[in-house]
Amino acid sequence: MDSSQFKKMMISTMLFGISLFGISVHSYSHAATVSNAEKEAIFNAAGFKPVNGTWRGKCSFGHIAVFKDINGDGRPDAIIRDGGTECYASTGVGFHLLTKQANHKWTRIFNSPGEANFLKSIGRHGWPDLAIVTPSQCHTVYRWDGSRFVKNRQEFKGKLCGTP
Repeated sequence: MDSSQFKKMMISTMLFGISLFGISVHSYSHAATVSNAEKEAIFNAAGFKPVNGTWRGKCSFGHIAVFKDINGDGRPDAIIRDGGTECYASTGVGFHLLTKQANHKWTRIFNSPGEANFLKSIGRHGWPDLAIVTPSQCHTVYRWDGSRFVKNRQEFKGKLCGTP
């Protein structure tokens, strides 16, 4: 199997896995047109480096999957998705959540293995609770405490499970 076939197989496997966990791939189709200058600022804030016209993190090449105001403060937020078992083990995918500050600088405020799933419940400053979706049957949910996301609970399909 050549690298192109392997890449196609991995993408198909990830998309299938995502569909199993009830997360619509379309939930990551919120990447509005982002200017090159904005992309550069976002990727730099997340620690990615430019490589042949794309951006490489510690694990793999990343892409901006979401670019919109997630917390309702009037400023854009972004999610960079990347992957690789070297960094994300059996989950194979991960994300970086960034927000644009009032001073117009981008700041990475969270990163994790798994998929980001914003819930209807809200923490401080309008940030929705963030469930980290992995192959586990019990997902850790983080809540914004005003300065960072902290573990709040564990749940699966809206019901509590495990311990925070």
